[in-house]
Amino acid sequence: MVEYGELPSDPIEHATDLIEEKLRLLKPNHLVYEDYRVYSWRSAAHSWSALHTPQLIGSIRTLCRQKGVLTTHHMAHEAKTFVTDDKLREWHMYKSGQKHARDALRHGLFYLLFTHKKRTNI
Repeated sequence: MVEYGELPSDPIEHATDLIEEKLRLLKPNHLVYEDYRVYSWRSAAHSWSALHTPQLIGSIRTLCRQKGVLTTHHMAHEAKTFVTDDKLREWHMYKSGQKHARDALRHGLFYLLFTHKKRTNI
């Protein structure tokens, strides 16, 4: 795992530029992100929403495709159920005040611990 953290994501155009710059600097061969779904019980809250998060995910997927970077996504519950805050603290990886950075780390660790093995038959 190369890096995790938080970047400003609004407006989408600026976020896309920042993500593209990170991809250029870090040259990853694989990127893991948290997927997004509109759940039926939250559908009213999304009425007339610009759906910022799905737009951002679309930018990430497009940039990665253009640059030949493989992607893997997990739903929030998959990583958060196993890679808890307590485990991050125990592993000395907890970043206070950076909820989204911790979530990114959870997904990266979950990928390394479980998904990567399935993909590579290790």
